[in-house]
Amino acid sequence: YRHDFALVTGTKVATTTTMNVDGKKLEAGAFTPLGFSAQSRAEGPAVLAGYGIVDAAAGLDDYAGKNVKDRVVVVRRFAPETPTTTDPASKRRLGDLRRKAFLARERGAKALVVVDWPLPPSPAPPEWKMPDEAALPALGPEGAGDAGLPVVVVRRTA
Repeated sequence: YRHDFALVTGTKVATTTTMNVDGKKLEAGAFTPLGFSAQSRAEGPAVLAGYGIVDAAAGLDDYAGKNVKDRVVVVRRFAPETPTTTDPASKRRLGDLRRKAFLARERGAKALVVVDWPLPPSPAPPEWKMPDEAALPALGPEGAGDAGLPVVVVRRTA
């Protein structure tokens, strides 16, 4: 028995892919869409939703009290440094970009913008300084289907 199915083996950014912040067009190297991003246009007011995490076990809800419906949600990349997020497995799970996209879409967001802008641990040691920015993720196929909304990672300078 044989059954045909679609398989994505590569992705590329269309030459028409652009991103504007406050009416200013970003350079191509300042952002990258993710492989599970929806291919659509999104425009609207932005709202910061912390790290974009909702997890009762970790005691985190970055969407509490925020209305993100029909807005562009901006979240921090990775996971915060808290006593409940110290082990690598929880950091990996909470920092997963697909999970952040799902949570934003579930709350009615139009798009998700991710930036590597960590907060200092609480309480912050006096010698704490902003770590170097992580490289933009490589564009590649990331599972079946898209996230249902555009998802991009931008550099801090954007």
